[in-house]
Amino acid sequence: MTVDWPFLLTGWTFRPLLLLGVALILVLYRRGLAAGERPVTPQQPRRFALSLGLLIFALMCPINALVNDFLFMRIGQHLLAISLFPATFMGSDPLPILFAGLPGPWRFSLSKLASQHQATLKNLTPKGACWFAFVAAVWLWYDPALLALTTRSPFIYDLALATMIGGALLHWWHVTAARPHLHGRLPGLTHMGYTIAGAAPLKIPGLIFLIAVVPIYSFPSGRILGYAIDPLLSQQLGGMLVWALGGIVYSSTAFGFFAGWMGREASKPEQPRTHWDNEEKLIAPHLE
Repeated sequence: MTVDWPFLLTGWTFRPLLLLGVALILVLYRRGLAAGERPVTPQQPRRFALSLGLLIFALMCPINALVNDFLFMRIGQHLLAISLFPATFMGSDPLPILFAGLPGPWRFSLSKLASQHQATLKNLTPKGACWFAFVAAVWLWYDPALLALTTRSPFIYDLALATMIGGALLHWWHVTAARPHLHGRLPGLTHMGYTIAGAAPLKIPGLIFLIAVVPIYSFPSGRILGYAIDPLLSQQLGGMLVWALGGIVYSSTAFGFFAGWMGREASKPEQPRTHWDNEEKLIAPHLE
């Protein structure tokens, strides 16, 4: 495969089903906003629109046409689709707005179904299970045999992407504490650790790509803008992408949670010294 400047400008993939799905979601979101049933911050619609734009870009831009020729292009697409997209989508807390945009009978049926199976949904989606599902989905499709299968079958490749995106959305649902609130929110530092742990699915394979001295996958050699890219170099470039960009979303989000936690702690009213500096408080338990 030889990639030149014209291809980078014109090599877009037309995905009618994706565009139709995005259009439907936008219609529901607009109806939900117009219903005005819940207060919405100005940032929520912006994040929602950004998330859909990122998804369309990841799955339709020229990167998508090169995922079977260069491993680092595939990894770049994954960074967009299973990192940036779910973070911004769930960060916009979209589900209540989308629900409000549904036709009345659908809302009634879904509400009844959710109330009947709320306990089951809660048991199936604890934080640990969602993180494990995310990790398992990504690592499963990075298996050399399955990855080779995705290069031969567009359907299998789309299935792999859908599985990874679904796992990422579940993980970011807990990270952002988006609605519906089926589970309690983690304490500040634990929440920060859970967020950072979301980088593991790509960070660990990225490290393997960086230190491996032979190609793990059977990608062809090619040229991009005149530069020769062999399978090993493509693999190493993918590892560099993961370690340079793959953790930014998770670390920046975790830092934001940490800063918010510190701010809340600092804003707490100071306890008078007499509340803690007295003989009763300083006595060791069971000692008199």
